[in-house]
Amino acid sequence: MLKSHLALLVCALAPLTANATSVAYQSDDMLFKNADIVMTAKVWRFAEAYDHTNYELEARECFKGCQSGQFVVMTSPGVSQKRPVEGLHEQIDGAPHPQLNDELIIYLIAMPDGRYQPLSLGLSVYTMKFNAALKRYIAHRETDQLFVAKPTSGLPARAAQNQVLELNDKFATDVIASLRKKAKAQ
Repeated sequence: MLKSHLALLVCALAPLTANATSVAYQSDDMLFKNADIVMTAKVWRFAEAYDHTNYELEARECFKGCQSGQFVVMTSPGVSQKRPVEGLHEQIDGAPHPQLNDELIIYLIAMPDGRYQPLSLGLSVYTMKFNAALKRYIAHRETDQLFVAKPTSGLPARAAQNQVLELNDKFATDVIASLRKKAKAQ
């Protein structure tokens, strides 16, 4: 009888999924300061498991904690919602899941097992995409399922009056130039 009630509870809760993940806002300066690795990278391959995806990234230009040409394994929670996955799996809204051959600007923190993870979910990963109309690369963050909040001055972060931030795309060259300045200042 207990098993049948448990099965009913699991079935009842199964359709309940989050549609956004909340993170506290960190400026690019804060992300740089708090990251163990800051780099531009290319996604070479990935492997999905039930609750995470491992990405093999080749460092193209390093600003902190790595060397150009070095391969780094980034682990992102959940699996991509853009790729079909068979069987039981987790999807974490707001977690970055770049595609094969994507060019990234990324802020990573070290995990105890030697892998790295994005410092602040999708907030810490820019995907560089060429905009033909502008004839420039755009640095875009996948934050459509990420609730980014910045506390209103004088109030604690948990206050209901948090300001929801709209994060705009940036020119990739501007982001990279800023990171080069930060790297030289270290």
